[in-house]
Amino acid sequence: MADTQKKKEQENKGIRKYITEIIIGGLFVAIFSSGLIWFFQILKENENRLAKLETKFDLCVDCSQRANTIDNYQYTTYKSVDVAENGEVLLEADIDLLSEQFRWKCKSFDQIVRGDEKANLGEVISKYRDDAELNNAKAIVCIGTSSSEGQTSGQENLAKDRIETLINLVFTNLKTKKKFPFYNTSKMV
Repeated sequence: MADTQKKKEQENKGIRKYITEIIIGGLFVAIFSSGLIWFFQILKENENRLAKLETKFDLCVDCSQRANTIDNYQYTTYKSVDVAENGEVLLEADIDLLSEQFRWKCKSFDQIVRGDEKANLGEVISKYRDDAELNNAKAIVCIGTSSSEGQTSGQENLAKDRIETLINLVFTNLKTKKKFPFYNTSKMV
């Protein structure tokens, strides 16, 4: 009788071990399968985001930048898009960069130079057209910059003063029928 009971206990241990292995194996398969499903779902969402982005860039070769000309001034338009996980475009910006030609005169907040000569940035701004460069514009953002070779005191104020100069240049020279909000790095004007 003791032998029969020991045999039965060993059979029960074997069955428990077998059931435990099945449960652990099943959990492993379930976790692995859900990981694969999650991975493929993320992959599909990213494909959807990319598909939505492709429609925004007019099939360009290098979608991050394009060389443009307004009158005899060359500038580069940099495109930037922020997209939510579901593919919705949250923010889209075209940045026209003239910095290859135009620079702030050293330590000046109101003088812009092109090479060594004083430049008329207002003339460039006045050439922007509603049906071309401003066609899809919703707002204008002005960013004033300064450099800090060595001493940094006063550079933040210089950058803020340059923002005001840019806002005034854009506001007085932009010939448009549209009413744009003007933004800068510190406040809306």
